[in-house]
Amino acid sequence: MKGPDRAPSSFKLLAGTGLGNAGPGHAEAVADLVARGVPVVLATRTLAGPVLGVYGHGGGADILAAGAVAAGELTPFQARILAAAWLGKTRLIDNMAV
Repeated sequence: MKGPDRAPSSFKLLAGTGLGNAGPGHAEAVADLVARGVPVVLATRTLAGPVLGVYGHGGGADILAAGAVAAGELTPFQARILAAAWLGKTRLIDNMAV
């Protein structure tokens, strides 16, 4: 399938702190990327624990509201591999469509 419904060609991974916080300005950048069709995954750099949308002012709540997808309890490295595999699969399916 070609055109606007075509799979994205890249993604961005944001490795936040704590529950997935990043600070002022990041939510706006995420919203801009999502509006352009670029998937954004939000992970946390902590050793254990999930991404939770708790804090505003650039925190995880704002970033998720801007359109990022929470990586759950995956580390940034695991989330990157999963997102790359998903992207590769959607591109493969996209190229197979007539």
